[in-house]
Amino acid sequence: MVGARRDPARPPARPAAARRRARRAPRHRRPGRRGGAGDAARGGARVTREEQLLELRRALRELLHTERRLRSREPEPGRLSWPQYRVVHALVELGGTAPAGKLAVAAEMTPASLTQAVDGLAALGLVERARSDADRRRVDVVLTAAGREKYDAVGARIQPLWDEAFGDDTPEELAQATRTLERLTALLLRF
Repeated sequence: MVGARRDPARPPARPAAARRRARRAPRHRRPGRRGGAGDAARGGARVTREEQLLELRRALRELLHTERRLRSREPEPGRLSWPQYRVVHALVELGGTAPAGKLAVAAEMTPASLTQAVDGLAALGLVERARSDADRRRVDVVLTAAGREKYDAVGARIQPLWDEAFGDDTPEELAQATRTLERLTALLLRF
Protein backbone atom coordinates (compact mmCIF):
# COMPACT_ATOMS: atom_id res chain seq x y z
CA MET A 1 0.00 0.00 0.00
CA VAL A 2 1.45 3.37 -0.98
CA GLY A 3 2.19 5.68 1.90
CA ALA A 4 1.56 3.00 4.55
CA ARG A 5 3.80 3.19 7.56
CA ARG A 6 5.64 0.18 8.79
CA ASP A 7 5.06 -0.95 12.35
CA PRO A 8 8.31 0.00 14.16
CA ALA A 9 8.06 -3.09 16.37
CA ARG A 10 8.25 -5.32 13.30
CA PRO A 11 11.57 -5.89 11.51
CA PRO A 12 11.76 -4.55 7.95
CA ALA A 13 10.78 -6.99 5.23
CA ARG A 14 13.64 -8.60 3.33
CA PRO A 15 13.57 -8.55 -0.46
CA ALA A 16 12.17 -11.70 -2.05
CA ALA A 17 15.59 -12.77 -3.38
CA ALA A 18 17.08 -12.59 0.12
CA ARG A 19 14.21 -14.69 1.50
CA ARG A 20 14.76 -17.34 -1.19
CA ARG A 21 18.51 -17.47 -0.47
CA ALA A 22 17.85 -17.83 3.24
CA ARG A 23 15.51 -20.77 2.59
CA ARG A 24 18.09 -22.46 0.35
CA ALA A 25 21.04 -21.87 2.64
CA PRO A 26 22.26 -25.11 4.19
CA ARG A 27 22.06 -25.48 7.92
CA HIS A 28 25.56 -25.64 9.34
CA ARG A 29 25.78 -28.27 12.01
CA ARG A 30 28.78 -29.59 13.80
CA PRO A 31 28.08 -33.15 14.92
CA GLY A 32 29.83 -34.32 18.02
CA ARG A 33 29.69 -30.97 19.75
CA ARG A 34 27.38 -29.89 22.49
CA GLY A 35 24.18 -28.71 20.87
CA GLY A 36 25.22 -30.48 17.67
CA ALA A 37 23.01 -32.28 15.21
CA GLY A 38 20.31 -34.30 16.83
CA ASP A 39 20.89 -33.12 20.41
CA ALA A 40 18.29 -30.35 20.37
CA ALA A 41 15.57 -32.69 19.09
CA ARG A 42 16.32 -35.09 21.94
CA GLY A 43 16.55 -32.46 24.65
CA GLY A 44 20.32 -32.94 24.97
CA ALA A 45 20.04 -36.76 25.16
CA ARG A 46 22.98 -38.81 23.96
CA VAL A 47 22.81 -39.68 20.25
CA THR A 48 23.28 -43.32 19.27
CA ARG A 49 25.85 -44.43 16.73
CA GLU A 50 23.09 -45.37 14.27
CA GLU A 51 21.43 -41.97 14.64
CA GLN A 52 24.76 -40.23 14.09
CA LEU A 53 25.47 -42.33 10.98
CA LEU A 54 22.06 -41.32 9.60
CA GLU A 55 22.92 -37.69 10.33
CA LEU A 56 26.28 -38.11 8.55
CA ARG A 57 24.52 -39.58 5.51
CA ARG A 58 22.04 -36.69 5.51
CA ALA A 59 24.86 -34.16 5.69
CA LEU A 60 26.70 -35.90 2.84
CA ARG A 61 23.56 -35.87 0.67
CA GLU A 62 23.16 -32.15 1.39
CA LEU A 63 26.81 -31.50 0.46
CA LEU A 64 26.51 -33.44 -2.81
CA HIS A 65 23.23 -31.71 -3.64
CA THR A 66 24.83 -28.32 -3.06
CA GLU A 67 27.76 -29.23 -5.32
CA ARG A 68 25.35 -30.32 -8.09
CA ARG A 69 23.44 -27.04 -7.72
CA LEU A 70 26.69 -25.07 -7.98
CA ARG A 71 27.60 -26.91 -11.19
CA SER A 72 24.35 -25.95 -12.91
CA ARG A 73 23.96 -22.42 -11.55
CA GLU A 74 24.65 -19.41 -13.74
CA PRO A 75 27.37 -17.27 -12.17
CA GLU A 76 26.77 -13.74 -11.04
CA PRO A 77 28.25 -11.12 -13.40
CA GLY A 78 32.02 -10.96 -13.02
CA ARG A 79 32.24 -14.32 -11.26
CA LEU A 80 33.29 -17.71 -12.54
CA SER A 81 30.88 -20.61 -12.72
CA TRP A 82 31.72 -23.62 -10.57
CA PRO A 83 32.99 -25.64 -13.60
CA GLN A 84 35.07 -22.67 -14.78
CA TYR A 85 36.62 -22.31 -11.33
CA ARG A 86 37.45 -26.03 -11.29
CA VAL A 87 39.22 -25.69 -14.66
CA VAL A 88 41.23 -22.65 -13.56
CA HIS A 89 42.10 -24.33 -10.24
CA ALA A 90 43.25 -27.48 -12.05
CA LEU A 91 45.34 -25.39 -14.46
CA VAL A 92 47.04 -23.64 -11.55
CA GLU A 93 47.81 -27.00 -9.94
CA LEU A 94 49.16 -28.32 -13.28
CA GLY A 95 51.54 -25.39 -13.67
CA GLY A 96 49.42 -23.18 -15.92
CA THR A 97 49.44 -25.34 -19.07
CA ALA A 98 47.89 -28.73 -19.78
CA PRO A 99 46.53 -30.77 -22.67
CA ALA A 100 42.74 -30.95 -22.66
CA GLY A 101 42.61 -34.64 -21.73
CA LYS A 102 44.87 -34.22 -18.71
CA LEU A 103 42.98 -31.09 -17.69
CA ALA A 104 39.62 -32.91 -17.88
CA VAL A 105 40.93 -35.61 -15.54
CA ALA A 106 42.41 -33.05 -13.11
CA ALA A 107 39.20 -30.99 -13.08
CA GLU A 108 37.08 -34.17 -12.83
CA MET A 109 35.02 -33.22 -15.87
CA THR A 110 33.88 -34.91 -19.06
CA PRO A 111 35.56 -33.72 -22.26
CA ALA A 112 32.29 -32.05 -23.35
CA SER A 113 31.91 -30.19 -20.05
CA LEU A 114 35.56 -29.17 -20.17
CA THR A 115 35.15 -27.79 -23.70
CA GLN A 116 32.16 -25.71 -22.61
CA ALA A 117 34.01 -24.33 -19.57
CA VAL A 118 37.17 -23.60 -21.58
CA ASP A 119 35.11 -21.84 -24.28
CA GLY A 120 33.65 -19.54 -21.61
CA LEU A 121 37.04 -18.91 -20.02
CA ALA A 122 38.62 -18.19 -23.41
CA ALA A 123 35.85 -15.69 -24.20
CA LEU A 124 36.72 -13.92 -20.93
CA GLY A 125 40.43 -13.92 -21.81
CA LEU A 126 41.30 -16.12 -18.83
CA VAL A 127 42.69 -19.04 -20.85
CA GLU A 128 44.01 -19.57 -24.36
CA ARG A 129 44.28 -22.61 -26.57
CA ALA A 130 47.74 -23.15 -28.01
CA ARG A 131 49.36 -25.85 -30.12
CA SER A 132 51.84 -27.90 -28.14
CA ASP A 133 55.49 -27.32 -28.98
CA ALA A 134 56.19 -31.01 -28.37
CA ASP A 135 53.35 -32.35 -30.54
CA ARG A 136 51.69 -30.00 -33.03
CA ARG A 137 48.59 -32.22 -33.11
CA ARG A 138 47.93 -31.55 -29.44
CA VAL A 139 46.18 -28.42 -28.22
CA ASP A 140 47.07 -27.20 -24.74
CA VAL A 141 44.95 -24.98 -22.53
CA VAL A 142 47.07 -22.16 -21.13
CA LEU A 143 46.16 -19.96 -18.17
CA THR A 144 46.66 -16.28 -19.00
CA ALA A 145 47.92 -13.62 -16.60
CA ALA A 146 44.33 -12.38 -16.35
CA GLY A 147 43.26 -15.93 -15.49
CA ARG A 148 45.82 -16.15 -12.69
CA GLU A 149 44.68 -12.76 -11.36
CA LYS A 150 41.07 -13.96 -11.39
CA TYR A 151 42.05 -17.16 -9.56
CA ASP A 152 43.92 -15.16 -6.91
CA ALA A 153 40.95 -12.79 -6.53
CA VAL A 154 38.57 -15.72 -6.02
CA GLY A 155 40.95 -17.13 -3.41
CA ALA A 156 41.04 -13.80 -1.60
CA ARG A 157 37.24 -13.72 -1.62
CA ILE A 158 36.65 -17.26 -0.36
CA GLN A 159 39.47 -17.53 2.22
CA PRO A 160 37.54 -15.41 4.75
CA LEU A 161 34.55 -17.74 4.26
CA TRP A 162 36.73 -20.73 5.17
CA ASP A 163 38.11 -18.82 8.14
CA GLU A 164 34.60 -17.95 9.29
CA ALA A 165 33.35 -21.51 8.94
CA PHE A 166 36.38 -23.26 10.49
CA GLY A 167 38.29 -20.55 12.36
CA ASP A 168 37.37 -21.95 15.79
CA ASP A 169 38.34 -25.53 14.96
CA THR A 170 41.56 -26.95 16.33
CA PRO A 171 44.11 -28.59 14.00
CA GLU A 172 43.00 -31.94 15.44
CA GLU A 173 39.35 -31.25 14.57
CA LEU A 174 40.32 -30.20 11.06
CA ALA A 175 42.44 -33.34 10.66
CA GLN A 176 39.50 -35.47 11.80
CA ALA A 177 37.19 -33.73 9.32
CA THR A 178 39.74 -34.36 6.56
CA ARG A 179 39.99 -38.05 7.47
CA THR A 180 36.19 -38.33 7.49
CA LEU A 181 35.89 -36.77 4.03
CA GLU A 182 38.62 -39.07 2.71
CA ARG A 183 36.79 -42.11 4.12
CA LEU A 184 33.52 -40.91 2.58
CA THR A 185 35.26 -40.51 -0.79
CA ALA A 186 36.64 -44.06 -0.58
CA LEU A 187 33.19 -45.34 0.43
CA LEU A 188 31.46 -43.64 -2.51
CA LEU A 189 33.98 -45.14 -4.93
CA ARG A 190 32.89 -48.60 -3.75
CA PHE A 191 29.21 -48.07 -4.67
